[in-house]
Amino acid sequence: MNNDFLEIGKIVNTHALRGAMKMVVWADSTDVLDTLDCLYDENGTCYEIKSVSYPKDNAIIKLSGIDSIEQAEMFKGKILYVKRDAFNLPEGVYFVADLIGSKVYEDDRLLGKIDDVFPAGGCDVYSIKGDSHILFPALKENVVSVDIQNKVIKVRIPEGLLD
Repeated sequence: MNNDFLEIGKIVNTHALRGAMKMVVWADSTDVLDTLDCLYDENGTCYEIKSVSYPKDNAIIKLSGIDSIEQAEMFKGKILYVKRDAFNLPEGVYFVADLIGSKVYEDDRLLGKIDDVFPAGGCDVYSIKGDSHILFPALKENVVSVDIQNKVIKVRIPEGLLD
């Protein structure tokens, strides 16, 4: 897929007999699907979202044109995508896909590159791989600047983090 699309989740199983599917959603919250009209496969084919429910931590989705368990079976293991422009992110909020691979600097010192971002308590944590592995709390007071275009993030290391 090109940069106009973002991975939104993975179909992990079928659900019942009429084409519904169980999906693990890769977003801050599964109910993000409520705001979308369409999900895309790896070929860019749009599947209109007919219904969504949220049992436990996953979503059960019904997509247009998938009307049998046999059709749903063909989606098992597939990643689904959403158009990037379907979201209007507020200032200071970024897609994880845009942060991965960014070089992280404190002043002029390269700490490494972000290889993962995950939520922890009240903030996200950047996993930074370099000479050492740093789990960096991405609080406003610690992140000096984020340049998505150039994939450069400047930070202020909290006292005691590297001790």
